[in-house]
Amino acid sequence: TFVILATLFFGYFASKISVKTIYTDLLPQNHPYINVHNEIRNVFGGSNQVLIMVQVKDPAKGGKYKDIFNPDTLGKVKFINDELKKFQGVDRYKILSIAEKKIRNMQLTSKGYVSEPVMWPDVPKTEEQLHKLKLDIYGNPACYPGLVSLDSKSALVMVDFFEEQINYATCFKELQELRKKTEDANHIIAIAGEPMHLGYIDSYVGDVVKIVSYTILAMLAVFYFFFRSKRGMLLPIAAAAISAIWGLGFLSLLNFNLD
Repeated sequence: TFVILATLFFGYFASKISVKTIYTDLLPQNHPYINVHNEIRNVFGGSNQVLIMVQVKDPAKGGKYKDIFNPDTLGKVKFINDELKKFQGVDRYKILSIAEKKIRNMQLTSKGYVSEPVMWPDVPKTEEQLHKLKLDIYGNPACYPGLVSLDSKSALVMVDFFEEQINYATCFKELQELRKKTEDANHIIAIAGEPMHLGYIDSYVGDVVKIVSYTILAMLAVFYFFFRSKRGMLLPIAAAAISAIWGLGFLSLLNFNLD
């Protein structure tokens, strides 16, 4: 009776346990280096930065464009830049691309310094506008080669997320949907970053559950073959399950999350 009641008690709290990764829990918070990191991560970015590359396919391999300086490709860069602002937990200040307003072109004229956005608010359409954009980017060290590759076939969009607000499963789903909307026969959308990495891991949880289920069935079969009784088959599995439930429930009672 005690075992049943204790299992029900810990089982209730085990169902409430949070499953997530908090990197700050892995760091010694009293160390002076970590204190500096905590102060500057909200300004310079943390471990949740995502890099999105918009690349034109090589014309020799069926692509249509020789570089990014065309309305179609530039439109995709702007679309991705604007869509990222709608993501959950995104730090809008840390979105960087040639389509972002804060990426500006500085010029010295007879009237003084003139600061204009490189490609904001609209994407250039005419050949004259595209040529001007190309000159502006090539002459701007903040854009070239930082946000546009040396061969001009790729453009980079950078984004970061608040560590306390990001949900990796949701972020992964939103990034995958963004890729589906923008990738086509002429463009490759490559996405890298810790949220994508953890999102891929999370997407295989269902497969892991299947493997665990098949493993338990195989263990049941082996126990029955070895012990030649249902009691010998079920008791080891029941003991392991009870131990797991008590352990997870105890973690939840202590306000720990399961990584």
